[in-house]
Amino acid sequence: MGEPRAGRKAHGWLAIAAALIVSAGQGLAAPSAADGVQVTERRAGAQTELVLENGLVSLTVTPRLGGSLSEIMLRQTGPSDARAPSTVSGKLFLDFAAGQTDPGDWSASAYSYEIPEGDADESSVHVWRKGATGPAQYITIHKTYVLKRGDARVRVDYRIENDAGAVNPVTLEYCFRCTMAGKSVAPKCFLPAEGGVQAWAAASAGPREMSVTPAKPWLAVQPGPAGGVGLGLAFGSPDLERFHVAAGEGASSVAWRFKPVSIKAGSQLAASVYLIPMRGLTDAGNALAPGIAAAMERQAEEIR
Repeated sequence: MGEPRAGRKAHGWLAIAAALIVSAGQGLAAPSAADGVQVTERRAGAQTELVLENGLVSLTVTPRLGGSLSEIMLRQTGPSDARAPSTVSGKLFLDFAAGQTDPGDWSASAYSYEIPEGDADESSVHVWRKGATGPAQYITIHKTYVLKRGDARVRVDYRIENDAGAVNPVTLEYCFRCTMAGKSVAPKCFLPAEGGVQAWAAASAGPREMSVTPAKPWLAVQPGPAGGVGLGLAFGSPDLERFHVAAGEGASSVAWRFKPVSIKAGSQLAASVYLIPMRGLTDAGNALAPGIAAAMERQAEEIR
């Protein structure tokens, strides 16, 4: 896991737009000055929600739900989008450490939050929480959700710190999980495979699980009906150990598990993930598989 890079180019997203959205008969709305990034803090019952949006996508971050993304809405990009589901809801980017009993120190806990100074070209929401038990009491997990003008990608910058008060290095086997509501439809996943992509679907009759060592650090999920919003996830770290995919009628969960890593006292690890809302995953079929693989691999290379 390496430091996030600054000044990333947009060619990876343009490739994904061409391969996934345009090929499926969709087109991105042309960005304009009105598509600047905005951050709004609002109350929803007893909870605070932070809404990060531009003209293409809107994200809702809920600090009390493990600092997770609770909703992603892709704006309408063409006439055929009008009746298609435009949102994915659930709890995305829940943090936990292998060896802890679920939900562990992070995934069901409230995170602190702040809105760093930003502008219409780029703004972000920062959430963080320190562990509470065993060696995890020295570990603080930071997540910063970043959105740019005219770009539907969400960059999630992770920073995992070992408190300077720790005497010894802490060995952490870190994982994060994305749980998505599937609107009573058996979800589909698209996983990297040698020479292309592997399509995997949960049986509508019941739950199904799969653990796989990834050939490449990316995957794509279609949690709802065909034509609705799917999500691509590309990670720049080469330290992925495996994906664990669990899916059934109405819900899907994807967990990324990383190889154990030792963090010295007073030091930190940093890495970035791209979350990419998209359409056309289930409609395009096998003809689109090479496009999915090539585009997502380029995206992972961009943040490596």
